[in-house]
Amino acid sequence: ADKFFEAERHLLTALEHRPSASYIKHLLATTWSSMGKYGASDSLYEVMLSTNEKDAVAMNNYAYSIAERTQVSRRQLWYARGLSRKSLKLQPGNAAYLDTYGWIWYRMKWYRTARRHIARSLDIRPDNPVVLDHLGEVHRKLGDPERAKGCFERAEQLRQQENPSVVRGKEE
Repeated sequence: ADKFFEAERHLLTALEHRPSASYIKHLLATTWSSMGKYGASDSLYEVMLSTNEKDAVAMNNYAYSIAERTQVSRRQLWYARGLSRKSLKLQPGNAAYLDTYGWIWYRMKWYRTARRHIARSLDIRPDNPVVLDHLGEVHRKLGDPERAKGCFERAEQLRQQENPSVVRGKEE
């Protein structure tokens, strides 16, 4: 958590010096979202989208931020779905955007639709442990524990290759 506070401090300072730098705003919004400061992150995403309606990165990251929240309304998920769909229209073959779109469908309990989009993401980038975890969760909800287990095991193998001290997304 301390790393987020430090990042926030540095990003706010950077933004004072470069107020129009969109990459700083993207990082700050993502940092705030990771800290659970959703009011701040949502406001910044809305500002970014009002100044550049073709900012696919902001659309995707905002949509994913909404989808990842523990407390999220159906209305918020539909809004996130709309943002995600727009980002995919701008960049149809983007694996991260396909995963976001699928994960939103998962959160809305449309598991078959979720599976289709998340699987397309993995067709493009097969070695993404987060996306494999997402597909595993979808398979679990669809009543296929063996496929779910396969996805989780593959995700874990990839994490071990990237960083041997990481287990299921958490540092030891």
